[in-house]
Amino acid sequence: MPHNTHMQASSSTRATPPSHPPQPEIHDAFAPPPTDGPQPAPSTLPPILQRHARQPTQGSVSPGNGAPFRRRRTDQSGSGQQRGVTLIEILFTVAIVATLCAISLPSFSAVIASSHARAANNTLITALNFARNSAVNHQSEIVICPSRDNLTCDTSIWWQHGWIVFQDTNRNGSREAGERIFTIAQAQSAIAIATTAGREHVTYRPDGSATGTNLTFTLCDRRGPKHASTVVVSNPGRPRTGPATPAQAAAACAGLQ
Repeated sequence: MPHNTHMQASSSTRATPPSHPPQPEIHDAFAPPPTDGPQPAPSTLPPILQRHARQPTQGSVSPGNGAPFRRRRTDQSGSGQQRGVTLIEILFTVAIVATLCAISLPSFSAVIASSHARAANNTLITALNFARNSAVNHQSEIVICPSRDNLTCDTSIWWQHGWIVFQDTNRNGSREAGERIFTIAQAQSAIAIATTAGREHVTYRPDGSATGTNLTFTLCDRRGPKHASTVVVSNPGRPRTGPATPAQAAAACAGLQ
């Protein structure tokens, strides 16, 4: 009996497995939460369509607070996308630019004409003062006359085609071969310059005075007779500027091309 008791105790000892502490249940953080209802059948859509199908649409309910889900519009400010312009907007902008150009064009043309007149006036006065000073410095007669070819004097009252300043050694008022040319003025654009009838040139004496009576240059630009001006060379030889009379302005503007 004692032997049987010992055998039973040994058999009981071998049949009982060692006890271990219970293991915690591991949950997948990325797995969808369990649901009590029936599970949906796996989708047969391609992966790219499945990704778009999972995005909430306009009117869906947000799972966070139960508020309706609203998809952000891509044309709103700050979305990082640029919005194009329509044909109507382009035509409207072109119409505005054309209107502004039509309004400003007359004023711009007047500014250009005034600039041409001022440049021609300054060039003429500079040439007259240069001829007068040259007569005093060289103690000889110096002539300034209109010239188209920059070599000989024109027998004309029109000076807008250019002029020359030369040393009149034989004192005949016209440039001959061998007479020194001091300076040449090129043609003046968009302006007419006329002198008094019968006065085709200005002659300065060695003392700086001008021969004859006062000689008047009348300048007319594209703005018309109202803006004509004059440069008057008196007998002492100094040029001065002034307004043109209606008769002087009309005569000078007639030569405007």
